[in-house]
Amino acid sequence: MADRHNAVGGFAARRLAALLVAVVLPPWPIAVAAVSVQVECGSSAVVEGSLESIDRESVVLAVAGETRRLPIADVRIIRRAAGDAAAAGAERGVEVSGIDGLRLTGDDLEWDGPQAWIVRGDDRIALPVERIRRVAWRTAGGEPAWEAAVPQTPASDLVAVRRGDGFELVECAVVGVSAETVTVTLDGERIPVKRGKVLGIVMLGQPRPASDESLVRIVVAGGRLGGKTVSWRDDTLCVDDAIRVPGHLVESLDLAAGRTMPLVDLPVESSTSEPTFVATAAIEGLGEFFAPRVVRPDASPPAWMMRPTSTATWRIPAGSRRFHGRVVAAGDASAAAVEVVVRADAAEAWRQRLTRGASLPLDVDVATARRLTIEVAPLAGGVGFPVRFDDAAFEK
Repeated sequence: MADRHNAVGGFAARRLAALLVAVVLPPWPIAVAAVSVQVECGSSAVVEGSLESIDRESVVLAVAGETRRLPIADVRIIRRAAGDAAAAGAERGVEVSGIDGLRLTGDDLEWDGPQAWIVRGDDRIALPVERIRRVAWRTAGGEPAWEAAVPQTPASDLVAVRRGDGFELVECAVVGVSAETVTVTLDGERIPVKRGKVLGIVMLGQPRPASDESLVRIVVAGGRLGGKTVSWRDDTLCVDDAIRVPGHLVESLDLAAGRTMPLVDLPVESSTSEPTFVATAAIEGLGEFFAPRVVRPDASPPAWMMRPTSTATWRIPAGSRRFHGRVVAAGDASAAAVEVVVRADAAEAWRQRLTRGASLPLDVDVATARRLTIEVAPLAGGVGFPVRFDDAAFEK
């Protein structure tokens, strides 16, 4: 028993040492066909072109034969352009999950030393082994039963081995994966286990230190991942200088995800509401009906709803630069218009007349403001209609 613990402990030490050295990655690939993208900027403008590069300072596009450089701080989302779809995410044989939201599927997994590769057809996604926490080889029948048996806090690496119609979780230290075997060390002995008998792997991993850095949310064909930094060169996406994804597999990069605060996550500092017919205000529950509140539209994210006549004020999170979202006419009880006014402190920042069925982009500068106030009121003598604020958020 002591020998087994020594073997596992020795492996943990070797893995820790691997974290302290630079990850060796294969050479940058030869450039392939450029990826066409749509870039959503902080001004709500959308720029289309071929993605040439991303670095810490800018996103560079080729637009109509000319180079267009966009400051990285102004870029919210980069999406693959319509008609330039990424490779289809067909059913795959392995699912790899790990830190920072990593969940990727592939045909297979290869692992040699500190480096692993997820194989997808002719493509290979390179990532450090220390990012991986779980590997599951998929078979017919949905979610593997062995995953439910994994302890909340495993004491070592685990390998789920097929035993007849069931499985067994074996404590060991996993040191490699090839097409034929999963190699482990157990009681000081290096043991190759046939891949056909292995259902999955759980990696103990090293504790990840807390960080205040925001994560970029990345969607790729067959999965997703997150990272603190992204770069793009030679049609390859590099995440945290450690993970490399072939460019044609990338579907979107949400650079603003980690620097936004959704309005629905913030408490209202103060609000007022006046029912359409003032005499009804005393009816129990009616005041709450007209007051600003969070709603959850079918199959849509939560959003703020405001009815005429109402006002709501929020304290702006420190460091916010802009407030953006969509203003949507959410009801059809009246053909009359409503007016929506947005104020940054006392200054009017946005005013629009909203007609039934309309949907308008909202984007205002709040860099020097402390509070944001939204007012909704009826126009033209009508009762108006409710207004919904979709995807409303402060952005740093």
